[in-house]
Amino acid sequence: MNAGDCEHVEELVVVYRAQEEYIAEIIRGILEDAGIPVLVKSHMVTMYDGILKPDVGYWGDVLVPSKFAERSRIVIAAYNENNIDDNVSGDNEMSQNDSKAE
Repeated sequence: MNAGDCEHVEELVVVYRAQEEYIAEIIRGILEDAGIPVLVKSHMVTMYDGILKPDVGYWGDVLVPSKFAERSRIVIAAYNENNIDDNVSGDNEMSQNDSKAE
């Protein structure tokens, strides 16, 4: 999903909060492989290379259209079950009740 595609999506929800960019990209890849449209939104300040926006505390969000949220969480959980050593869930996994994309 490209940023321009967001105009056609009624509502995006955060399904994952990534501490690092590479983790967000792993999640993006497994969701795309499952046929789920996905958008990764960084919270980095680009002109300061590696500096987070104040009061954020994590690299970025993985967002999907709301109708794919539950399926996305299932796909992420299944990935984590099969990759225990490379588990990307931790405290970053979003619950179904977490807030919608701003």
